[in-house]
Formats: sequence, structure tokens, C-alpha cells
Amino acid sequence: MFTRIFKRLIVLCFIVTFAGNSMAKPPSQSCLSGTWQNELGSNVTLNHNCDGKLSGEYWSSVGTPGKEPSPLSGFSDPNSKSNTLGFIVSWNDGTSLTTWAGEYFCDDKPTIMTMWILSSSTGNPEDYWGSNRIGQDIFHRVTT
Repeated sequence: MFTRIFKRLIVLCFIVTFAGNSMAKPPSQSCLSGTWQNELGSNVTLNHNCDGKLSGEYWSSVGTPGKEPSPLSGFSDPNSKSNTLGFIVSWNDGTSLTTWAGEYFCDDKPTIMTMWILSSSTGNPEDYWGSNRIGQDIFHRVTT
């Protein structure tokens, strides 16, 4: 009898360990990849790989929007229990760039909430004081 119970426990442990791990994806991988839109109509397409690297494109609808998307790169740790991320976009051949940092939420309405800093080249140290702008964006998943 003890042997039968022991065998059943081993089988149960095997099923829980291997079946659970093969079916579960980290929330960051299953949630972050895709197209997102912020409250101003700018679109970001994110690709999140298993190493945590983010890549993609940003289509701006404000400032001086280009006809082409701007490339982005960033990071979100897929092995972490946190849901933080950060990414950066270079504009106008590198004369300005924006960084976004925040959190994502993978519930019934996936959302990315960020703070951003836009830094622009001023050309001289006396004008540096006016080179940064700070704001926030809330992105929602675009469904196709």
C-alpha cells in the first residue's frame, strides 16, 4: 500500500512540475509583444524576446511625426516577478530621444503605464536648462 501511494505522489509531482511549466508563459512574454496605442494616437509595436530584450517601432502622432516609424529598443525581465519595462526611441537622426519607463498590466484590459523624458540637443550649455520635457503615457493594446 505504501508503494502504491508513493508511486501516485511521484506521478502527481511529475505532472504538476512539467505540465505546469510547459503550459505557463511568463506574463511579460505573453502580454508585451504586440501593438499598443497611447492617448494621443501614437502607436508602438513591441517584440519581447525570451532574454527580456524589447525591440520594435514607434509611430508618433505628435511633434513632427515622420512618414517612417522610429526604431526602439528596451528591456523587461521575463524572469522577474515585477512587471516593469523601459524603452528608448531616437528621433530626427539622433538630435532628440525619448525614454519611457513604467509598468504593464496583463489583465482583461492590457495596459502599459509609463513616465517619459524627451531630451533634445540644444547646441550649447547655456540652453541646456530647456532641453528636457517630462510627461506620461498610457498605452492600450490595439486589437486587430
